[in-house]
Amino acid sequence: MGMTVNICLMATGLYGLFINSIRGGKAVSYISRASFTVYLSHVFFLKIFEAKGLIPGNLGYTPLTVPVLSALIFVLSLAVYEVLRRIKVMKRFI
Repeated sequence: MGMTVNICLMATGLYGLFINSIRGGKAVSYISRASFTVYLSHVFFLKIFEAKGLIPGNLGYTPLTVPVLSALIFVLSLAVYEVLRRIKVMKRFI
């Protein structure tokens, strides 16, 4: 399955539907501003968890541990954004 015209049109339609259903809001705006920092910092936490053996296969029931670890990594990455946002020099960059 590749990037065909049908897939591209479906993705465009879903994106438009998603954008029209969300009317902004503080949470969406906040996550939007933090998204690049979250993207860059989540790998750091993945590597730490992997070094400590905290990967879904080692923690038991995988369908439960994957969402829990994902949420934890997301929250930790948002915390990195908050810390960086409070540093005056960093405000220019994020």
